[in-house]
Amino acid sequence: MTETIHTLVITDAKNFVRLSSQIPPSQPFHLSHAETLEHGLELMTRRCFDVGLLDVTQPSLSGLHALRTLQQRDPDLPIILLTNGHDEQLALQAVQAGAQDSLDQGQLTEALLIKAIRYAIERKKGELERRRLEAQIQYAQKLESLGVLAGGIAHDFNNLLMTIVARAGLALRALPPDAPGREHLKHIEKAGLRGGDLANQMLTYAGRGKPAIQAVNVSKLIEHMSHLLQISISKRATLTLELASHPPTIQADPAQIRQVVMNLVTNASEAINDHNGQITVATGTTLATTDEPTVPDWYVVGHLPPGTGVYIEVRDTGCGMSAETVSKIFDPFFTTKFTGRGLGLAALLGIVRAHSGTVAVKSQPGTGTAVRVTFPSLERVKTAPPASPTIQQEWRAQGTVLVVDDEEDVRVASQLILEEIGLQVLTANDGHAGLHTFQKHHEVITAVLLDLTMPGLTSEQLSTEMRRIKPHVPIILSSGYTEEEALRRFSRADVNGFIQKPYQVEALIEKVRQVLTIPQ
Repeated sequence: MTETIHTLVITDAKNFVRLSSQIPPSQPFHLSHAETLEHGLELMTRRCFDVGLLDVTQPSLSGLHALRTLQQRDPDLPIILLTNGHDEQLALQAVQAGAQDSLDQGQLTEALLIKAIRYAIERKKGELERRRLEAQIQYAQKLESLGVLAGGIAHDFNNLLMTIVARAGLALRALPPDAPGREHLKHIEKAGLRGGDLANQMLTYAGRGKPAIQAVNVSKLIEHMSHLLQISISKRATLTLELASHPPTIQADPAQIRQVVMNLVTNASEAINDHNGQITVATGTTLATTDEPTVPDWYVVGHLPPGTGVYIEVRDTGCGMSAETVSKIFDPFFTTKFTGRGLGLAALLGIVRAHSGTVAVKSQPGTGTAVRVTFPSLERVKTAPPASPTIQQEWRAQGTVLVVDDEEDVRVASQLILEEIGLQVLTANDGHAGLHTFQKHHEVITAVLLDLTMPGLTSEQLSTEMRRIKPHVPIILSSGYTEEEALRRFSRADVNGFIQKPYQVEALIEKVRQVLTIPQ
C-alpha cells in the first residue's frame, strides 16, 4: 500500500483549486490548504507534513520571510517555492536558504509538480540522513575520547588504591585479633576494593575491561543499592521495592546489573519530572517458553531460552510513551531528551543481550511506563562462592624477588608484603633500572613482579631481556588494567601469572606461592 504524502499548500483559494486539479485522485497526495502564513503555522501544530508548497507570488508571502518562518517551525520540512518565473534572483536565494526547489506556476504541469514534490522529499531525506550520520560520527568520536580518558583515569586510580588496600592489609596482619582498630582497617580495605570495582566499570566502559561474571541474587543486589537509588531520584517521586524473597541466581556481572537498574530508575525519575509520582522496582521469576513477557501489549527485544527466568522490572507513573516512540528507544542515537545521565537504552540493551536476556517495555502516554529485563536463571547445582584469597600464616618463602614499578608507593607496599613472608626484595623504578638490577643479581633472583606500563624499556622489552639472561625466571605481570587488556598489550605469552591492582596482601602472597612452588 502506497503511503500518503501529506502536503501543506499556502496560497489563495483560487490557486489552490488550480493546483489541486493538477494532481489526479489516483496519486497518494493529501493536500491541506492555508491562505495565510499564520494559518499554515497553525496547521503545522496539528499534524506533521511531508512537504510544503509556498506561493511567494502572494503579497503577504513575498520575499524570504515566510520561508524562514516555516523553517524555524519545522527545520526538517522540505519546502518548494511557487513563483511567477520573473524573479530568478529570489528563486536562487530561496534555494540557498534551504528551499528544495522553485517552480514557475506558469509552466507547471501535473508531471512536473508530482516529480518536484517527490524529489524534494527524497532530497530532504538524504540531507537528514547525512546529518544523522555526521552526528553519529561525532558522537562516536566523543565516546572514543571519553573511553580513552576513562581508561587512563581507571588505570591510575587503581594504582592509588593499591597503596590503600595493601597498607590496610599489612596493618591488619600486624594487629592482634582483638585490637580495636581492626574494624576500621577492614572498612578501609573494603572501600579500597570497592573503588577498584568502580575503576573496573570505567575500564569496561572504555572497552578495556572484561565483565566479572558470577552468581548474582538480584533481590539482594537491589536491596544493597536501595539508598543510592533513593537519593538519585526526584524528591517528588516515591520509591517502592517489591523484591522476591529467594529468587534463583543469575550468571552476571553485578556491576553491570547495577548499571542497568540505576539507568532504569533514573529514566523513570526523569519521566515523572517535577510531578508527584511513584517508581516501583520489582523482582521475580517467570517460566520462559517463548519471549517474555508474553502479554500482547509489551514491546519485547531479544529471546529468552526455555527455562526459568529472573526479571527486574521498573515501573513509573510518569508521562509514558507512544507505541512509535517505544519502537525507537533502543536505537543507538535516539533520544527524547538529553540530561547527561544514565547509560542510554541502547547501551542497556547491549548489557542485557550480553547476558542472554530480554528487555520488554509497556507504555502509554499519560499512564506511565514499565520496563522489564529478564535473565536466564543459573539452573545448576549451587556451589559455594570462591573465598577471598587466603594463605597459611606459617608458609614462608625463600629467595629474592625483583619488583619493577614506576609508582614508589606501589613498590614499597609490594616490598613490605613480600618481606613479611621471608623474601628478599630488590626494587627498580623503570625498565632500564630493572634490567640493570637483573643483570647484576640474576643468579639470586627467583621471581619478578613486573608492572605493565613503565617509562624507559617497556615491560615486554624488559621481560625479553630477562628471559634471554635467565630463561626460566618466573614473571608475574601487574597492572591497573584488567588481565584481558594487559595481555593484549603484553604480547609475550610466557608470563607465569597476572595480578590486577589494587590487590590484597593475601592475593599477592598466593600468586607468589604459586609461581615459586607449583611447577611451571
